[in-house]
Amino acid sequence: MAQAKTLTPEEIERLLLHINTRKYAARNRSMMVLTHWAGLRIGAVAGLRWSDVTTTEVLVKDEIRLLPDMAKGRHTRTVFVSTKLKEELQTYAAQATCLDRSYPFFARQKTSSWGSTPTAWLRPLH
Repeated sequence: MAQAKTLTPEEIERLLLHINTRKYAARNRSMMVLTHWAGLRIGAVAGLRWSDVTTTEVLVKDEIRLLPDMAKGRHTRTVFVSTKLKEELQTYAAQATCLDRSYPFFARQKTSSWGSTPTAWLRPLH
């Protein structure tokens, strides 16, 4: 199997600038940086709940704990949140609506489904 292309810091910055020009920029930036800065797979990103990412005061946690059904290999995994990542996630959390801490952190913005999969949704960004 071919090795996946790794984006350079310059390419990531260009991608973030492009995302800023699109609708739902805070959500899309947060999803993208979780995959690149925290190393999460898109399935784990899509499976995050408000309670996984934020405290009861809606502040981003220092660590995100991935449950076995969210992580590769079906093992619990702890992801440490850098200051830069925390700022991105806090920006999204501040403008998003948390109706219930058990709800998905990245709720879809339309009443229709995500499309075929979250991976297909992110494909144009890569």
